[in-house]
Amino acid sequence: MGAGRNEVFVFCQLRGWGLIGEDRHWVIFLGGRDGSISLTQKRFPQWLTALGALRKDAYEPNKLILFQCITPPDEDSILANPQNTTALVNLRQKMAQATGTCAEDWFPVYKARYGMHAVFSALASLASTVEGQRQPGVLTQLYTCCTAVDPILTAGLRGVYADVNPDSLTAQVQTGGETEQSQLVGLVMQNTFGFISDADTLAARDFATARKLLYVEDSAHCVGRMARDSQGEPLADVSVHSFGVEKILTATRFGGLIWVNPRLETTDSPLYAAIKSALENVGRLPWLQDLSTRLYLNQIRVFSRLPQALASALKRVLRRMRLFEPAIAPAERRGALEYPNYSMSPYIAKKACEALDGLESNQEQRRQAVAIYQDRLSGRDYLQIPAQIACAAPQPLLIFPILLRDTQAVNEVHAKLRESHVYSRRWYNSILFPGVDSLEPYGVGSLESYLHTVSLTKRSLGLPTDVSKDKAEQICELVQKLATA
Repeated sequence: MGAGRNEVFVFCQLRGWGLIGEDRHWVIFLGGRDGSISLTQKRFPQWLTALGALRKDAYEPNKLILFQCITPPDEDSILANPQNTTALVNLRQKMAQATGTCAEDWFPVYKARYGMHAVFSALASLASTVEGQRQPGVLTQLYTCCTAVDPILTAGLRGVYADVNPDSLTAQVQTGGETEQSQLVGLVMQNTFGFISDADTLAARDFATARKLLYVEDSAHCVGRMARDSQGEPLADVSVHSFGVEKILTATRFGGLIWVNPRLETTDSPLYAAIKSALENVGRLPWLQDLSTRLYLNQIRVFSRLPQALASALKRVLRRMRLFEPAIAPAERRGALEYPNYSMSPYIAKKACEALDGLESNQEQRRQAVAIYQDRLSGRDYLQIPAQIACAAPQPLLIFPILLRDTQAVNEVHAKLRESHVYSRRWYNSILFPGVDSLEPYGVGSLESYLHTVSLTKRSLGLPTDVSKDKAEQICELVQKLATA
């Protein structure tokens, strides 16, 4: 925690916001006071329980809330509790039912990016490095989030980048710089915005098979869906799914599931064993971080009501205390990860199970919105839709991408849509979204080889798909009006 002997939590109440009960007391900040409880000498459950037992008159009323003061469970009982075990088992079973797979092949993790790190670490441990050559590489794309590449780098592997197919927004594997001469050991195919391209994923499978690469599918944008062959069998060796912030299912804002194809045991038994071991032998989520996942939504509500400078300062303080988890941490903009892989907590697993119960209706709503966008916005001279997305059978996309003439047009339409309470998104408006401190740690040189990628960052705008059919129609009218202005 970094707190000294003269620091204590100051408690406070906030009434009238409708966020908490009147008899709840919440922690606000650390402040110095002689004779306070020493946070450095007591285990967290002990001192938090002690602080929670302070007299009510020690609390300061009408102050800003940040997180709830509750007594944590006994550390030794967390895994022993049958309910906790049941939550994780239920999640694996539900995901298996949703995907037509086996529950034993699914591995829950705290965040999908850390699950990817575990996979790539296993891959790196078996990869041979020839003296005098560069470290083994994993082929991926730059039209993505930096957190999709960080796991490659932190595993001790090298990012090798392909330009994207502008018709599907997925990697054109044959265009990967240094593909033929580099020491590739893996390939990541991202189902960008949830779109699964049959042609591109089959080409990727053939590419990976011919070169004996580990084929990792990034399905973070389409939890519960995988690229499959004509017989309905999953193509990937490993498939990554996310319950994180701004994904398809957001009941938890945290959590991921990693699927390991049992076929890999036949094709590469040592790698299969290494990956399973890496995903099975992860640490338990620290209690402080588990607490932060429970408080995240209330924290975001509070931050949204504060002046930006104050909100930013409070976020920094809470981050140092491991009591607030940003969507993307500062270290993740530098090619790093902040902590080891952790298992999913029972709380997150329970929330994810509840979210999966609504997966089918969620997907159907998004399909309907996509169908309307395809019908109303295709064939226009003032905007484009990626060709495969425009003509494919409607898929339940996370967002629906449109391409405008230039960055200025995108910014103007985006701003006007937001003014009209349409939650459009500027994903990925920079290389390695939301932008990194430097491209150097990522091994990115000149961007001349990534013409489609660069063009997409300048011209793409995402329309919401978690809307009703009437709302989707209204959005189409707005886009048409704004894009032609």
